[in-house]
Amino acid sequence: MTHAAIYTRLSVDRESDGLGVGRQLEDCRALARSRGWQVVAEFEDNDVSAYSGKERPGYQQMLTRMDAGEFDAIIVYNQDRLTRRPREFEDFAERFQAAKVQHFATCSGDLDFAQGDSLLTARIFAAAAAHQSDAASRRIKRKNDERAAKGLPHAGGRRAFGYTSDGLALVDVEAAAFRRAAERYIAGEPVVSILRAFEGEGIRTTTGGEWRLGTLTKMLASPRYAALVQRHGEIVGEGVWPAIISRHQHEQIVARRARDRIVRPRSNRTHLLTGLLRCGRCGHTMVSQSLPKGGSIYRCNPAPDTPGCGGMSIRAHLVEDLIARAVLTRLDTPRLFTEVNDTSAEQAEARELEAVLTDLRRRQDDLTDMFTQGQIERHQLARGNAQIADQIDATTRRLATLTTQPALRSLIGEAESLADLWNDPDMTIQRQNAIIRAVLEHVTIHEAGKKGGSRFDPRRVEPIWRA
Repeated sequence: MTHAAIYTRLSVDRESDGLGVGRQLEDCRALARSRGWQVVAEFEDNDVSAYSGKERPGYQQMLTRMDAGEFDAIIVYNQDRLTRRPREFEDFAERFQAAKVQHFATCSGDLDFAQGDSLLTARIFAAAAAHQSDAASRRIKRKNDERAAKGLPHAGGRRAFGYTSDGLALVDVEAAAFRRAAERYIAGEPVVSILRAFEGEGIRTTTGGEWRLGTLTKMLASPRYAALVQRHGEIVGEGVWPAIISRHQHEQIVARRARDRIVRPRSNRTHLLTGLLRCGRCGHTMVSQSLPKGGSIYRCNPAPDTPGCGGMSIRAHLVEDLIARAVLTRLDTPRLFTEVNDTSAEQAEARELEAVLTDLRRRQDDLTDMFTQGQIERHQLARGNAQIADQIDATTRRLATLTTQPALRSLIGEAESLADLWNDPDMTIQRQNAIIRAVLEHVTIHEAGKKGGSRFDPRRVEPIWRA
């Protein structure tokens, strides 16, 4: 008996219901039954183009098992479901023949790769499919260039989260969820914590699926949500659709992402004050350490390859409780309310810093052009780029410190309710840490007094507040 494998693929599943590949599968199964073949494997790639060159897991699995000789025949609905790239087709044909597969069947006819004329026909089909895809790609590109010039959103593909299918109106529930996520990200909360909050609230993607970290990160940084038109990686104008966040918020998100690329944040934080405590003796960051009999401490890192002195420690739960209460109290002070809500100076400095970043990146491009034209040597290019990179780093870090204010505005004056929520399951350590970092620069831990004994002395703890 002939053992057959079925491969199905759909480039774009606009309804996200898989019906396209389902219909292909039904017809392919019917073809196998009509020939008395036993289907031993089925492979699927839904919503994946065969022309873009992106990885297709189902296709790769089929090739691997074909190489292993697990089936005698391959069935596809049509040849262009297999591939639309001539080079990829040649690779498939070579591996097909090497594996000694006997049949390549489609619902519109069979192809015998052992026959020269049949293989030539298949190559012509592959070239024609590639031409059709290329022509369609050019038409879509022209269409989207025209839409961008009119301030209209990108056409095609899946519906954008927060917007209706035409991209011109808001889906209120999704828009509110995105706005909350953006504010939490701006305040310093890691994306993984926001993703878990989405899961807890039952917020799904526009296809009804679960969020992935990369998808959520990319969405947060998209200029679409500030009603900005982007083409080929550049902002080209303002859109006619409603914005969910302001342009300034979008720029803050971009600045935060740039900072995170320089210093990648830890998403698996398990202690509230991780990265915030400084040794009062040597000034280096203290790290958390579990104790053999339970509990944990923060101590100056004594490892041989670190600069810490190793001579300072403090009970974790005691200092965490003290700092949490201090932060909640500070969030309810009239002075902080005035400072946080006075945004004019902050916005002016943010605009200046963004202009500086633009100029620094232009200077990097100028250096590259000068090297290409032979005006400077390679070592001059490297030294200049390193100096500019340091300036970009410092400017980005300063811009990132301004990003905490918007999220704080929703917390000012709510210290009592925030305290009630502090131990709620939805208030993760990541979110607590982000709130603390919004008002606290760091905490210096001083040495214990000679008469302090083993009792906790709050005077050892010196919070350094953000201006």
